[in-house]
Amino acid sequence: MLNVILLAGALALAPAGLQGAPEEAADLLGLWLNDNGEVAVELEMCGDQLCGRVAWLSDELDVNGQERVDSKNRAADLRARELKGLTVLSEFASSEGDVGVWKKGMLYDPSSGATFIHCTLRVEDDGRLRIRGFEGHMGSRGLVASRFGKTTRWTRATLAQLTAQ
Repeated sequence: MLNVILLAGALALAPAGLQGAPEEAADLLGLWLNDNGEVAVELEMCGDQLCGRVAWLSDELDVNGQERVDSKNRAADLRARELKGLTVLSEFASSEGDVGVWKKGMLYDPSSGATFIHCTLRVEDDGRLRIRGFEGHMGSRGLVASRFGKTTRWTRATLAQLTAQ
């Protein structure tokens, strides 16, 4: 009985994104700082897929003192969206044959307005998160990937570290 109570207490204290997360996602969940140190993304489970939302910005306000928005989005009707809380990683599925690798995802880069498709991500031996994808563009058959890919590496962070900067 005591074990059941302790387990229930531990689950209640666990971050929401960790509850029900597959074991192979455990190393990925949490806060990650992008390669230029300007944005931190919280990776979490969205159903059985991995997704990520902007959790922290080095500059939360624009030059006019307003909340930063998605001003470089290629779709004009989306340019007023606030960056904080914006989903920038989506649709990553666990790779059955390659433990710790998540594939077929999308990464949106608000600094350029570009969307990268056919992305993979994994935690490397040095502890950094490696994300690789191909810029998507509209073709005659819908969204297609360019021939050339891009790789970025993010570092794990905590909100306390980021707010202390």
